[in-house]
Amino acid sequence: MRIRRTVVALALHSLAGHAMAHSDTILQLSSDGHIRGLPPRYASASLKIEFANQASGRPTKMTFISAGKQTIIERCLLERLPAGSWRQMSLSGSWYHDSETLPPYVSVQFNTPAQPQDLPHPLGISFLFSLRDARLIVAQEALPTTSKGEVNLSPVRLRAGCPAK
Repeated sequence: MRIRRTVVALALHSLAGHAMAHSDTILQLSSDGHIRGLPPRYASASLKIEFANQASGRPTKMTFISAGKQTIIERCLLERLPAGSWRQMSLSGSWYHDSETLPPYVSVQFNTPAQPQDLPHPLGISFLFSLRDARLIVAQEALPTTSKGEVNLSPVRLRAGCPAK
């Protein structure tokens, strides 16, 4: 059942980035890590991003906090981020959809810099976090294919918080 829900969440998140993008709300990250644009119920949610060296272009730790809980994304997963993608980071969320299928969420997207314009979805990695309990619902990678104008969206399989080999 958990696998089925994850697959459904991944499919819905993929759709949110495509045809249903209008239903997500664009959010802003303040300099202190608070996420602006959320309704009062989730206003305490925050995203903390740490760098060993910001010039290196990759965060070393990311912590999502919501509802008094937190999820830490460690360096082993953040190493998959395209270099410099934190400068292309965007946040969006939804809390007004059917929460039986997918909980209220925040999506954190790290886009690959200098992308081809003809792609249906930006290249990079996104993280979908539950606003209810801060858990990581899915990490998804968008990679180019050998076919022009196509992108392969696939979940990043994790083992103990790190990408599984």
